[in-house]
Amino acid sequence: MFARILAVVDAYDAVISERSYHPPRPPAEAVEHIRDQAGAHFDPEVADMFLDALAKEADAGGHLKVV
Repeated sequence: MFARILAVVDAYDAVISERSYHPPRPPAEAVEHIRDQAGAHFDPEVADMFLDALAKEADAGGHLKVV
């Protein structure tokens, strides 16, 4: 289970963070990527829980923003 959670979190971080091979992209692109890959690359239940938590954090005025 830990590996499934880590896969989603790592993918989100990889998209929104600057890498040597690409500039940081908006959080909305990371969310779209996770949604698109849920059930294929990511455990769909873990992806849904992560996206729900991300949305709640944004709604609560947290620093994570989903556009």
